[in-house]
Amino acid sequence: MRQPHVARRSHDARIEPRTRLRLMELAACELLESETNGSMVLGAAGAVAEPLVVTAAGCSVLVAVGHRSPMLMAVAGLRPHGVGGPKALARGCDRVLRAVNRLPPDFVLTLAFDETANASRFLDRLR
Repeated sequence: MRQPHVARRSHDARIEPRTRLRLMELAACELLESETNGSMVLGAAGAVAEPLVVTAAGCSVLVAVGHRSPMLMAVAGLRPHGVGGPKALARGCDRVLRAVNRLPPDFVLTLAFDETANASRFLDRLR
């Protein structure tokens, strides 16, 4: 007996927003805690979307949409509603990605680090 197809390319991928935010938070932790001053690129799978580029710069981050000019933000200043650090960065990145690209609340995140060390440690955090 043949197994039925579970998913097809024509089906849109979806991810639960809390899960996506948790992945973004873990990625932000890796970026902020490492000493590589590396970057991560956040995007949306299957969508023609402008990526969000986040670069660590000491105790600040540079955030840019696509190839636009980046904006420097102090990590200490990321405290909406009492939430700070990686969690606030993840929430902000999620809001910007959705707003700029008109993405649905359950869009699938794509994530890439420019430093191999960051990518390896991020995978370790997921285990």
